Amino acid sequence: MKAITLPQAARLSAPNPVILVCTQKPDGSTNLATVSWWTYLSYNPNLVAFAMAKSSYSGERVRETKQVILSIPGSSIADAALGCGSTTGRHTDKVAKFNIELSPIDGSPIRIPIHSRLAIVCTLQEYHEAGDHYLYICLVNSVYGNEAEEAIFAWNGYSRLHPVPSSSETSREPGFLQLAADRYSVRSFADRPIEPEKMAKILQAGQLAPTAVNEQPQKIYILKSARALDTIRALTRFTYDAPVVLLCCADLSRAWHSSAEPGYTTAEMDVSIVCTHMMLEAWEQGIGSVWVRGFDAGQVAAAFRLPKSVKPICLLPIGYPAADAAPYTEWHNHYRPLSDMVEEL
Repeated sequence: MKAITLPQAARLSAPNPVILVCTQKPDGSTNLATVSWWTYLSYNPNLVAFAMAKSSYSGERVRETKQVILSIPGSSIADAALGCGSTTGRHTDKVAKFNIELSPIDGSPIRIPIHSRLAIVCTLQEYHEAGDHYLYICLVNSVYGNEAEEAIFAWNGYSRLHPVPSSSETSREPGFLQLAADRYSVRSFADRPIEPEKMAKILQAGQLAPTAVNEQPQKIYILKSARALDTIRALTRFTYDAPVVLLCCADLSRAWHSSAEPGYTTAEMDVSIVCTHMMLEAWEQGIGSVWVRGFDAGQVAAAFRLPKSVKPICLLPIGYPAADAAPYTEWHNHYRPLSDMVEEL
């Protein structure tokens, strides 16, 4: 075995439990927050516990009202539950935002998602400081269940909510489509170096990427020293304090130029393919990344004294995801139907 971080342990312990913390807002409406850190404490008396960040609006409502319902959401609202976990309800109606249908429940003014497998109606007994979280200990008043709803669990460090696969599904190795679906743009990085062997695999993935006529115009600069990182951070705010930034460039003297369309070159396309290969291999190694083009290419080229034929195309900040890293739910897993993208002629 090798030493790992606690956030990495969450990936290895998957699937991890998921609940929706259902609370009542001052206007009487229901707020929902997704939490994975919860557990049963006692059957005599019936006690459960859950942890939420100190800044959590839902935690604030629990402390004020003393009332909460813990709901295990069904698989049909998995995407909505993921959204509820990364959006504050302080100024947002999450129920409306994520189109969640609610149902009343006996013994509480709080409503729960109609697609819930389990609902535990609770009264707050006490709460305690636990690092940057509060641990809430609650007395269970009543419990309701619906076995027709399929429970969801947290996978891949809480970045994906999904039911436990069937035995036929678990007998297969995860494929490329699953890797592509799981990856998300990481904008919060842990203070941990990338192992040389993993970096080598990431760079090799870029080496293996297809390019027009196999001209291989890519030129990758590894920005890792304090001086290099300070330089790029002064030119763009989109490095997110990553420990390594790959400056992905195209050598225009090597790129394929079209004879049918004068002036057209595949340089930018080639480097984008290279960057995609590296992003996906990074994720395969447990390393996050984000594709960035928010910079002035001329300024970057001048700052790093690049040859005239070398044009910066994009940046790829990479590193291990921080404990608070999560997909941006406004974008992640929201795809147009294939019927909108594909047309057979």
